[in-house]
Amino acid sequence: MKVKYSIPTTVSFLATCLAGYHQTEAAKCGDFFYNPCSENTRDPRYDPDASNNLKDQDPIYSKLDGFWIGEFVFYDGSGEVMPPSLYDETYGFGWPYDYSSYRGAINITVDGSRYMQHNYFFYPPASAEFCAANANPPAGKANTYGSGVCGVNGGFKSFDAFGTSTHEKDGSMLSLPGAGTYADFVNINRPIDNNTLLYTSTDEKTQFHTQINVFYPDENHRTRTAYGFDYNMPGQQSALMYSSLYREIKVTEEEFLQALEDFGSLYNVPADDIATYPMEKSCLQGDWAGGVGVVCPDEESFCEIDPNCSESPYKPEEPTLNAGIISLFVAAGAIVIIVALVLYNRMRIQNARASVRSKFAKVLLDSSDWNSSHSPQSLLKLFQKIDTDGNYLVSKGELFEFMKGEMSKEECERLFETIDQDNNNEVDFAEFCAFYTHPDRQEEE
Repeated sequence: MKVKYSIPTTVSFLATCLAGYHQTEAAKCGDFFYNPCSENTRDPRYDPDASNNLKDQDPIYSKLDGFWIGEFVFYDGSGEVMPPSLYDETYGFGWPYDYSSYRGAINITVDGSRYMQHNYFFYPPASAEFCAANANPPAGKANTYGSGVCGVNGGFKSFDAFGTSTHEKDGSMLSLPGAGTYADFVNINRPIDNNTLLYTSTDEKTQFHTQINVFYPDENHRTRTAYGFDYNMPGQQSALMYSSLYREIKVTEEEFLQALEDFGSLYNVPADDIATYPMEKSCLQGDWAGGVGVVCPDEESFCEIDPNCSESPYKPEEPTLNAGIISLFVAAGAIVIIVALVLYNRMRIQNARASVRSKFAKVLLDSSDWNSSHSPQSLLKLFQKIDTDGNYLVSKGELFEFMKGEMSKEECERLFETIDQDNNNEVDFAEFCAFYTHPDRQEEE
């Protein structure tokens, strides 16, 4: 049986191997068999291995993470301290407390792709003048928020902010939407540099809010300035509704807990009005987390924007095979396979020839004309025994007759081809002697 092979067959085999590799391996552009990555693939948005974790994307989130306490002031659009106003129980607007100097304790947790901020704000009691002027507020309005007495007790406000990293993978953070009048607002944080974070919030229709966080002189000190603009204030000199200034320091959890107690005592805030700490659930009580009616976000809410559990609009580039490398690989593989097949075929032929030579030698040993001296006379007698027509040339037919019953016709032809060195389809006495005395040399030839 002959081994059949061809270049097309070999190339087809190698192509099949490559196809199998492409299917079983998680191939990427830039891998050995694939074209280099395009500009898009070097963009983290298209890189499935690029981290969604906020701290991995920008170091400013490590600075934010932790416990903060500080002193705040809130101004109106004209730059004066915001005056107290009656609380609207329906919409959650208005605040019947002093804004000139109030205190805050803020707990920020950055966990992987998610951001959670819990705010505890403490306000001094409203002035006696305000309380006297608003001693009997109209229905739906209140001169306190909680259980205190106007002018005697301070106020407490708690609210939360939640956000996640984005599919942009550039350090920006998108906040979960609020409720009520803030339901349509889009809230985004963007790092400006290692010490500055910009926050913006707008519905593109009614209001625009912005806040700048600056860490200076070190990461344990934070100064924030915030501004709010009303898009619906035509004819006025400025659309500025408010501004605020926050000066904070980072503290330990123990110092944070102590500050909650101290701030409550400082402004005589009723204990029942202050949110508990540690928190009893994932968010604080109150109507100030983006409007009246806000609820704690659940996993489904987070996964509407969280890149760890939502589908990215940026799809990784499909890798394409590099034709040049593939051609070289196929050519080199074909050469290797062909050489191996040639060597195998040669070895198979040599083994076959050795087999027929062994059988031929056995028949000669059993012949009565055999002489162990290897003399020319004994070899001539053997030759003449095979040469039945006496023309001093052995044909294929004569060799076959002599070996009949010992070898197949195919084996006899192989033996004849081995002895017939000049390939003239006849074996003379010289070729017979050469084969008999040096068979290995003929095998090599």
